[in-house]
Parts: sequence; structure tokens; C-alpha cells
Amino acid sequence: MKKAAAIISAAILSAMCLFGCGAKEIDLTEASNSILTGTTFAEELQPTSENIALKRLGVDASSVESCVAYASTNAVVDEFAVIKATDTAAVETAIRNHIASQIEIYQSYAPDEVAKLNSAVVAVSGDYVIYVVSSDSASAQSVVDSIIK
Repeated sequence: MKKAAAIISAAILSAMCLFGCGAKEIDLTEASNSILTGTTFAEELQPTSENIALKRLGVDASSVESCVAYASTNAVVDEFAVIKATDTAAVETAIRNHIASQIEIYQSYAPDEVAKLNSAVVAVSGDYVIYVVSSDSASAQSVVDSIIK
């Protein structure tokens, strides 16, 4: 009986490794360049340091292995981040909270920007979280889909 349990446990671990190891690796810089060139933004986005990006998004640095992010000025909400996470659920939750907070702020400040936030692209694939806010969410979604597939 113990031998059967050990065999079953080994089979489960092997299957988990095979499925987990099959996740696509994403080059953060290459993905960022694809988003920059394939998505329309209201302003020219500027690269943001990882530290500042994570603070801006409300993401705990302990949940992130690496990050590339770009942002606009505070006049518009256009921004994006490509994150390799150690805890994708925590990163996704923080980003969704960031979007909700931005919606609250911009409703009275710049209501035209709220539509962009309502159609923000948030995608999780393996260890990666990609977040894009643009007036052209269809293009953003298409670019993100090409990155994660």
C-alpha cells in the first residue's frame, strides 16, 4: 500500500513539473517593445523604474521577480507593465485595485480617461502579468494575445 502511494505521488509530481515547465517564457523588453509599437497611446510613454512602477501600481515587490513598465504624465492614464511574478494572483489583484483607484480619481478630474481604465487589458499567463491602459484596447488586447500565445 505504501509503495502504491509513493508511485502515485511520484506520478503526480512528474505531471505537475511537466505542465508547469511548459509555460512560455516571455522576454520583458521584447514584450514591452511590442506593446509600444503595436498600441496607440495618447502621449509618448516614458520608461519607469521597477521600484516606482511597483509603488504606482500598488504591487508588493516580494511578489515580483522582474518588471518593465512605461507611464504617461498624470494628465492621462495611459500606461503598461510587463511583470514576471512570483505571486501572479497578488500582482493581478494589486493591478485591479490600482485600476479601481484610478477610476475613482479620474471620474471627477478627467472623466474621459475613465473609459480607458474600464477597458484596461489585464492578462495572466504562467508567471507573467501584462497590464495595458490605452484608448485602443482592441489593439492592446491583440498585442498582448500575441505575446502570451
